[in-house]
Amino acid sequence: RLLRAAADVETLLQVSQVNQGEKADAEKADEADDAAQNTHGRNARRLLAMARANGGCYLKVAQHLSQLDYLLPEEYLAVFASCLDDAPRSSYADVAAVLREEFGGRSAEELFPDGFEREPMASASLAQVHVAYYEGRKVAVKVQHRGLRETSAGDLEACGVAARVVSSLFPEFRLGWLVEEIAPHLPIELDFCVEAANCERARRQFAKWPNVRVPSIVRDRSTARVCTMSFEEGVNGADRRKVLAAGIDVRAAASLAVRAFADSTFKQGFIHCDPHSANLLFAPLEERGGGGTSFSKAPRMVLLDHGLYKELDDDFRLEYARLWRSIVLADTKGIADSARALGVGDLYPLFAAMLARRPWDDVANPDIASLRGDSLGDAALLRGYAQRYAKEITVVLDRVPRQMLLLLKMSDCLRHLELALVGSEYDDDDAAASPSRENTNATKGGGAFNSHVLTAHACADALFAHDRDFRAFARVKLRLWAFDLRESCRRRPLLSWLWRPNEPFVAVPEKVSTFATTDGGVRSC
Repeated sequence: RLLRAAADVETLLQVSQVNQGEKADAEKADEADDAAQNTHGRNARRLLAMARANGGCYLKVAQHLSQLDYLLPEEYLAVFASCLDDAPRSSYADVAAVLREEFGGRSAEELFPDGFEREPMASASLAQVHVAYYEGRKVAVKVQHRGLRETSAGDLEACGVAARVVSSLFPEFRLGWLVEEIAPHLPIELDFCVEAANCERARRQFAKWPNVRVPSIVRDRSTARVCTMSFEEGVNGADRRKVLAAGIDVRAAASLAVRAFADSTFKQGFIHCDPHSANLLFAPLEERGGGGTSFSKAPRMVLLDHGLYKELDDDFRLEYARLWRSIVLADTKGIADSARALGVGDLYPLFAAMLARRPWDDVANPDIASLRGDSLGDAALLRGYAQRYAKEITVVLDRVPRQMLLLLKMSDCLRHLELALVGSEYDDDDAAASPSRENTNATKGGGAFNSHVLTAHACADALFAHDRDFRAFARVKLRLWAFDLRESCRRRPLLSWLWRPNEPFVAVPEKVSTFATTDGGVRSC
């Protein structure tokens, strides 16, 4: 396993050589781009093969890398995405062995006499899930891959060695943050007793949210390597076609996910940090009335896999809320102050651009609408930043507090969900899946969805709960409500005359960094 990891360090060298070759031969840009894409695709498949062969934390790294569209070429993102819900599966013999080891020699048939399906319904980096029946109800049984607990320490060391080798060969690329993000948390994720406790705490946290569901734990069928929970129905959160086919408003689904995680981040400070599409499901919300149970177009969100959580300290949580409030209000001084308090220093324009997923020019524009983008434009911008500021991005990731790394991971997952659900324009296939006018309107013009405004609402609420500064709270809320009203009018033809797009205005502070005056060029990537 260590040899495989060491051998693939050479792959990273190839990537660097290709990138340098692209820059050196500007006259053959198209040929260089094709060569780079081919090399990136080949190397990504090679790294994926290594991760699947080694399993465990290697797959964890690949899963995380699949979300880093501000750092990696598109070819890596596409190839690594297969790790999210299609990891290698353990044999039933290994599953049965884990059950016997955890439950004193009892077999699956003895533990679940009503039935235990031998074929897993899904497999991930650390475990796979089997459907079973217990005491008259359908349950999901999460069984850890056998031997993973014993090999995880060596795997982490191998990943650390690979990161140190790359950093020594290329000092400008700091990769220690990647290992530092995974190393402290993998042993915790391997203890399913912790996951069960996280799950129960999350159920209490969302108890007043009728449209968020967290599985209930079956305690007498759960151990450190087996977690049994209620089976929850839903479709993959990022599968827009299936969400539409279920009759769910995709804009409402994306909004629900953003609001729930913003509440967890800025108000509760206890956050599910791995909400990738396989861990976040949507189903139609049940409505009970005199005529019985019915289903609406409103979504119900199901949160799965509660192994990776982070509890934020209050000082960090509030400073992060101030930073986000400043980003949405284009308060460049506030952005600089909060980012510096978080350790980023003079790279705060790049850090703000990474969080907002927009160029610094858009972040500094007082018009909140400047933070709204379309999926194709966003992808081009992110690729442009990744290519142009790759070294600086790794410096930012190395500087931020360690708890910020998990927040960035969570944000990466939610960004992919948002783009999958509302980031593309309405097409005829969607009409076939959901011909109603309500869903048509919900999918048209995905760019009108503004997760930044939803985030800013949660930040304002959290800061007001702390400092009781009503004047600051009202100033932020009134501006956000005005934007919400303007957007509502813009999407309704009869009221669209009330909305007039502002002339572009960019407030770029002088001499803060090279990013502030050059980011506009990324738009053309």
